Amino acid sequence: MNKYVPITSRVKAGTISSRPASRLGGVNTTGMNKLEARKMQMLVSQRKKLEEELLALEDEILNAVRMNFGEIPR
Repeated sequence: MNKYVPITSRVKAGTISSRPASRLGGVNTTGMNKLEARKMQMLVSQRKKLEEELLALEDEILNAVRMNFGEIPR
């Protein structure tokens, strides 16, 4: 029988940490032009929002399962 493993626990540690958009996710922007740098900022911001949405959806699913089946063994 497979145990339920949350998606976030399968992601490498540190991948879901918050990163300031001003740092561009640790990307070296020395050779980037302004357009590329702005695009990178937007992608970092989008990724952060998607990661937050993933966590919210995962919590919502877990709560729905708990309401229907009781506590989930971990």
